Amino acid sequence: MYSDELASAFLEQNRLKPPYGALFSASGHPLLYIAANHTSDPKSETYGWIDRAFAQYHPDGVIIEGMAGTESPKTLMAYIQNLSPSACPENLYAARCAIKNQVPFMGAEPTEDAVLNALLATKYTKKDLDFLYVVQQMGYYYRCCIPFKSLDDLPTVFALWVQDLKKPGLRLNDFKQWYEQGLNMTLSYHTLMDPNHCAPLRHGTPLQQLASTVSVIRDQHILSVILKAMKTYKKVLVVYGHSHFVTQKDVLCAHFGKPRYVTLQTDSVSS
Repeated sequence: MYSDELASAFLEQNRLKPPYGALFSASGHPLLYIAANHTSDPKSETYGWIDRAFAQYHPDGVIIEGMAGTESPKTLMAYIQNLSPSACPENLYAARCAIKNQVPFMGAEPTEDAVLNALLATKYTKKDLDFLYVVQQMGYYYRCCIPFKSLDDLPTVFALWVQDLKKPGLRLNDFKQWYEQGLNMTLSYHTLMDPNHCAPLRHGTPLQQLASTVSVIRDQHILSVILKAMKTYKKVLVVYGHSHFVTQKDVLCAHFGKPRYVTLQTDSVSS
């Protein structure tokens, strides 16, 4: 499971700071894993990494975060076309680059039903999963420059989150009760906007522990998609948040050998 201690030790040991690339090439079919920082900034290093991957690595299959494997790429393509550059997070930017370069892309996320069924086998409920998704939307909306400057804006942005999640039955009062009584946490603007607020930390806050449980369920499915793609494509590119790479790297190393770690300032990723 993911922990902040594990991530810090890994980054320090390898002298890495996300975003960075991990290039697996021992199997004969290379895999480039971009361990990204979540951003919608076109000038960010994460965007630079994606540009570099298509310019130097030339993938023939791309896996992006936040898209279920059952979701149609054509549906996402239509959505991307209507996005302004400032509202395009890194996963959709990778998809946009794949479209431009005529490279097939796919999601690696499990379906919500699959996550829910696995989560219900633990101590958590459907309400926990629904409201975790609401909290996670905050970071996405912040990166997309949706106005959220104080708790006074919460009713407006909550309605947007619920609309995007296609969960019209969720109510703000229920969310507040779940957060403050169910999790025993204080609802504040600064806490909600903390990027580590719902980080998947096994020994963290109640919300972080919930996120950790869901992250493990996701990672198991993501890995299965990566392994399958490596049998289908000659050069696979994966663009996922760096915390996912930390938890997935041991399995990837077992299958494809140790990677070569590179940053934007170091050597080429061509293979």
